[in-house]
Amino acid sequence: MSYFLLDDLRRAVGRDITVRFLDDNGDGEEDEEAIQHLQDAVDSQIEVRLGRLYSVDTLRTNTPPTVRAIGTDLALAMMGERRPEFDGADGKSQFWMRGKRATDLLISIQKGDARLDIDANPAKPGNVFGGVRVPSSAETKPLITDGFIRNGSGDF
Repeated sequence: MSYFLLDDLRRAVGRDITVRFLDDNGDGEEDEEAIQHLQDAVDSQIEVRLGRLYSVDTLRTNTPPTVRAIGTDLALAMMGERRPEFDGADGKSQFWMRGKRATDLLISIQKGDARLDIDANPAKPGNVFGGVRVPSSAETKPLITDGFIRNGSGDF
């Protein structure tokens, strides 16, 4: 099951808007292929961000309301990107800000600044921005005893 449903989108913006953005064949209904594409993209984004903290099974089986709201807002933003002809005067989708807020919240959860109360012991937050900790010289200085360097990486 996805982190959002078509009904979530309809509740957020109304059926007329979802049809406007997701009806590719002009039949007056949201297209299953367009919805599935959004669900796949949103699910991937959420799992990439939260999958190291919470098990994917837990997230999918008992999706917290916060994750469902994030999924809905991400889907709306992606839905808006599908139809640039409906962009605002600033060139951004009318749902762009919702997607930005949802992404910011995902990053906050990933960094450990926010938490989902679904696991008793979530994993430690991941390194979100890819920074590297440089060890001090005291940590990297090898031990020299009896003429051999012993640094814990194995002696030859």
